[in-house]
Amino acid sequence: MQRKNYTHIFFDLDHTLWDFDVNNRITFDEILKKHDLYNSGIKSIDNFLEIYDPYNKMLWDLYKKGSIEKNYLSYRRFELTLLHFGIDNTKLAKAIATDYIGTFRKGLNI
Repeated sequence: MQRKNYTHIFFDLDHTLWDFDVNNRITFDEILKKHDLYNSGIKSIDNFLEIYDPYNKMLWDLYKKGSIEKNYLSYRRFELTLLHFGIDNTKLAKAIATDYIGTFRKGLNI
């Protein structure tokens, strides 16, 4: 295996290079529109994040403790959020998980 030689490593401690929160909001807005979730009980991006964030944190904590697998975390956080809004659809939660990674990676707001 060939080893990469890095000349610089950047630490963005204050979000001056990449704004995670802005990118996250943009990503979720695109996903909620794509899956028509604004017409399914989710009133706004803030409404969605208010429910999603605690589930996301809880599942990341379980993952860090070794209690769950990353694949489960990736869709379950969306599944629990959707359930809160009365949407019982694991297939949709998995599609959102896939969309989230793909959409988030393409966004770069600095």
